Amino acid sequence: MPTALRIPDLAGIKRTISFPRLMARYDLHLKPQPGNSYRGKCPLPTHSNEKDGNSFTATLKDNGWVWDCFSNSCIANRGGRKGGNILEFVMLMERETSLYKIGCALNEWFGLNAWLLNGSGSPGGRGGETPRKTNDESQLAKQLAPAIPAEESQTGCEENKPLGFQLQHIDHSHPYLTDRGITPETAEHFGVGFFPGKSRLLNGRIIFPIHNTRGDGNPVAYAGRSIDGVEPKYVFPPGFKKSLELYNLHRVPTDSNRIVVVEGFFTVLRFHQAGCPAVVSLMGSAASEAQIRLLAAFPRVTLCLDPDAAGRAAAASLLPALAFLTHVRVLELPGQPDELSPETITQLVGA
Repeated sequence: MPTALRIPDLAGIKRTISFPRLMARYDLHLKPQPGNSYRGKCPLPTHSNEKDGNSFTATLKDNGWVWDCFSNSCIANRGGRKGGNILEFVMLMERETSLYKIGCALNEWFGLNAWLLNGSGSPGGRGGETPRKTNDESQLAKQLAPAIPAEESQTGCEENKPLGFQLQHIDHSHPYLTDRGITPETAEHFGVGFFPGKSRLLNGRIIFPIHNTRGDGNPVAYAGRSIDGVEPKYVFPPGFKKSLELYNLHRVPTDSNRIVVVEGFFTVLRFHQAGCPAVVSLMGSAASEAQIRLLAAFPRVTLCLDPDAAGRAAAASLLPALAFLTHVRVLELPGQPDELSPETITQLVGA
């Protein structure tokens, strides 16, 4: 059964919340200026110049309140940005990087009912789907993802380089794969299997080749899954940035108008066996900004994550981030992926 999650109406919140209301909440003492404006000492935690006591302004514009701080140190601490909108102000004050959480907080603080999608699936769309939003909201969506580690967020020109080789002597019929419901044909198609080689990192593990989005034939990394309880459960080669890739994206048909997102490698293989080729994995329960951009290239995205706390948390963070960029719905798996029959998977993704 599709599960609908509420997402804050950020554009509506920007229009509704006045800066004087935030001044009262944060006990700020800025002086009124002509033309619906306030000025005074910058209250942001990024402001470090105690001598600079008149550098902050907040002004009401046609599309809501905007603010600026002209202190050089404060601008530097904000990555060179001079100011922003009212939502970004609260993000800085709360030291929070998720606009989704800020939107929820503002709804709660000020008793608003500014939501794009409620628990019954309206008004955002049918069955948990949400329509494409305005360009303004799409720009805000870039900040809606959960906090991303610094080494994963700098996605500008980074890429994982092709390895230029392929591991040999992979056992596609290993009993561990059979126990997980993976046929030898599927394992061979994906290049998955038990690696008995001499790699210190991958020896004695089930390996999964990971390709970049170009699909140039060479993997950019091999992930290794422990089968004997040895920790960590999954290992990745040093230097590989899994936040830049979506597992199996290179196999998704280029003309596909929908993509299904799951959590793990094995779930991708099982969905493939059930006749769902347009399926990718996050390689974890959290998504990076780069992965969100890759998913947003598809007209429709179906989140089909595990029915546990991590899966629900991932859906709660991914849905608002994607909903500003494309049509998205959330389906909670009716059981653990290994427990699902091919018929159940087919019915689920085809619903």
